[in-house]
Amino acid sequence: MQYLPFDVEKLLSKLLSKELKFAQQIETWKQQLAIHPDYNLARFFEEIDSRGTNYVDCINLKTFLIRCSYLPNDNLLLAIVRRLDLDGDARLNYREFVDAMRPLENYMPLLEKARAS
Repeated sequence: MQYLPFDVEKLLSKLLSKELKFAQQIETWKQQLAIHPDYNLARFFEEIDSRGTNYVDCINLKTFLIRCSYLPNDNLLLAIVRRLDLDGDARLNYREFVDAMRPLENYMPLLEKARAS
Protein backbone atom coordinates (compact mmCIF):
# COMPACT_ATOMS: atom_id res chain seq x y z
CA MET A 1 0.00 0.00 0.00
CA GLN A 2 1.39 3.38 -1.00
CA TYR A 3 0.84 6.62 0.84
CA LEU A 4 0.47 10.06 -0.63
CA PRO A 5 3.32 12.49 -0.15
CA PHE A 6 2.85 14.32 3.13
CA ASP A 7 2.27 17.75 1.56
CA VAL A 8 -0.36 16.33 -0.83
CA GLU A 9 -2.11 14.46 1.98
CA LYS A 10 -2.11 17.60 4.12
CA LEU A 11 -3.60 19.72 1.34
CA LEU A 12 -6.21 17.07 0.56
CA SER A 13 -7.26 16.84 4.21
CA LYS A 14 -7.44 20.65 4.38
CA LEU A 15 -9.65 20.71 1.28
CA LEU A 16 -11.98 18.03 2.67
CA SER A 17 -12.14 19.79 6.03
CA LYS A 18 -13.20 23.02 4.30
CA GLU A 19 -15.77 21.09 2.26
CA LEU A 20 -17.27 19.71 5.49
CA LYS A 21 -17.43 23.17 7.06
CA PHE A 22 -19.01 24.53 3.89
CA ALA A 23 -21.61 21.74 3.88
CA GLN A 24 -22.46 22.49 7.52
CA GLN A 25 -22.92 26.19 6.75
CA ILE A 26 -25.09 25.40 3.72
CA GLU A 27 -27.24 23.10 5.85
CA THR A 28 -27.67 25.84 8.46
CA TRP A 29 -28.78 28.30 5.78
CA LYS A 30 -31.23 25.76 4.33
CA GLN A 31 -32.71 25.22 7.77
CA GLN A 32 -33.01 28.96 8.37
CA LEU A 33 -34.73 29.36 5.02
CA ALA A 34 -37.07 26.43 5.70
CA ILE A 35 -38.45 27.98 8.90
CA HIS A 36 -39.24 31.26 7.14
CA PRO A 37 -43.00 31.84 6.76
CA ASP A 38 -42.63 32.36 3.00
CA TYR A 39 -40.75 29.08 2.45
CA ASN A 40 -42.02 27.60 -0.80
CA LEU A 41 -39.63 25.64 -3.00
CA ALA A 42 -41.94 25.76 -6.01
CA ARG A 43 -42.07 29.56 -5.81
CA PHE A 44 -38.29 29.75 -5.33
CA PHE A 45 -37.80 27.64 -8.46
CA GLU A 46 -40.16 29.84 -10.48
CA GLU A 47 -38.38 32.97 -9.28
CA ILE A 48 -35.01 31.71 -10.49
CA ASP A 49 -36.48 30.22 -13.69
CA SER A 50 -37.69 33.63 -14.86
CA ARG A 51 -37.56 32.52 -18.52
CA GLY A 52 -40.04 29.71 -17.85
CA THR A 53 -37.78 26.95 -19.17
CA ASN A 54 -38.66 24.52 -16.36
CA TYR A 55 -35.01 24.26 -15.35
CA VAL A 56 -32.29 26.33 -13.73
CA ASP A 57 -29.13 26.80 -15.73
CA CYS A 58 -26.20 29.20 -15.54
CA ILE A 59 -28.08 31.86 -17.52
CA ASN A 60 -31.18 32.14 -15.35
CA LEU A 61 -29.14 31.61 -12.18
CA LYS A 62 -26.92 34.52 -13.21
CA THR A 63 -29.96 36.67 -14.03
CA PHE A 64 -31.48 35.94 -10.61
CA LEU A 65 -28.25 36.70 -8.75
CA ILE A 66 -27.70 39.96 -10.63
CA ARG A 67 -31.29 40.94 -9.78
CA CYS A 68 -30.32 40.29 -6.14
CA SER A 69 -27.24 42.56 -6.48
CA TYR A 70 -24.64 39.79 -6.80
CA LEU A 71 -22.20 39.79 -9.71
CA PRO A 72 -21.43 36.10 -10.18
CA ASN A 73 -18.38 34.70 -11.93
CA ASP A 74 -19.37 32.38 -14.82
CA ASN A 75 -17.01 29.63 -13.66
CA LEU A 76 -18.54 29.70 -10.16
CA LEU A 77 -22.05 29.57 -11.61
CA LEU A 78 -21.08 26.48 -13.57
CA ALA A 79 -19.55 24.98 -10.43
CA ILE A 80 -22.82 25.54 -8.53
CA VAL A 81 -24.88 23.93 -11.28
CA ARG A 82 -22.47 20.98 -11.57
CA ARG A 83 -22.53 20.45 -7.80
CA LEU A 84 -26.32 20.19 -7.77
CA ASP A 85 -26.95 18.59 -11.18
CA LEU A 86 -27.66 14.89 -10.69
CA ASP A 87 -28.17 13.79 -14.29
CA GLY A 88 -25.25 15.69 -15.84
CA ASP A 89 -27.23 17.82 -18.30
CA ALA A 90 -25.74 21.12 -17.00
CA ARG A 91 -29.07 22.32 -15.66
CA LEU A 92 -31.32 21.67 -12.69
CA ASN A 93 -34.80 20.33 -13.18
CA TYR A 94 -37.35 20.90 -10.42
CA ARG A 95 -36.54 17.63 -8.60
CA GLU A 96 -32.80 18.37 -8.58
CA PHE A 97 -33.50 21.89 -7.34
CA VAL A 98 -35.73 20.65 -4.52
CA ASP A 99 -33.23 17.97 -3.52
CA ALA A 100 -30.52 20.63 -3.37
CA MET A 101 -32.54 23.22 -1.44
CA ARG A 102 -34.33 21.01 1.09
CA PRO A 103 -32.54 20.70 4.46
CA LEU A 104 -31.01 17.31 5.15
CA GLU A 105 -31.74 17.44 8.85
CA ASN A 106 -34.90 18.09 10.76
CA TYR A 107 -35.09 21.82 11.36
CA MET A 108 -37.52 21.73 14.27
CA PRO A 109 -34.81 22.48 16.89
CA LEU A 110 -33.90 25.59 14.90
CA LEU A 111 -37.56 26.60 14.74
CA GLU A 112 -37.90 26.21 18.51
CA LYS A 113 -34.75 28.27 18.99
CA ALA A 114 -36.13 31.01 16.71
CA ARG A 115 -39.44 31.09 18.57
CA ALA A 116 -37.63 31.34 21.92
CA SER A 117 -35.73 34.45 20.77
